[in-house]
Amino acid sequence: QVMLVAGGNDVAHALARDCAGDEASFVARMNRRAAELGMRQTCFANATGLPAEQYSTAADMALLACQVYENEILRPMGAVQRYELSLPQGGRQFRNTNRLIHEYPWVKGMKTSYSAFAGKCLVACGVRNDRAVVVVVLGSLPRRIWAESLKYLNWALEV
Repeated sequence: QVMLVAGGNDVAHALARDCAGDEASFVARMNRRAAELGMRQTCFANATGLPAEQYSTAADMALLACQVYENEILRPMGAVQRYELSLPQGGRQFRNTNRLIHEYPWVKGMKTSYSAFAGKCLVACGVRNDRAVVVVVLGSLPRRIWAESLKYLNWALEV
């Protein structure tokens, strides 16, 4: 859940290790699953999404987001405003990096990201009147990502 709420690259590395033994094996599994989902323009190179020889498209990220939304375990994870991780040595609270979740109760997730190469990116889900839509904005400027994503969410939910 930390990865969906606040990034958590250290958690991504631990997940890769614990699920597949090492990151390379995990990435191979990610790429197989992406192909199964029809993500034809995606190639992962690491578990974090940080810059490397990897690529994807907004359309492929939308395919993945729809799969996350359909998963009853994952769907609510990206929609929480805060998540507290309890550890034996004490807890740590994470605030969701998706600003829209804090401002609009009908926004239900999903994931923010940023790198100097990719710019500000947001995969967002909105739900109104029992209708859910996914919007993917890649390569935006940090100050514009929220307004752009909100505009597309509103448009898609009003069509």
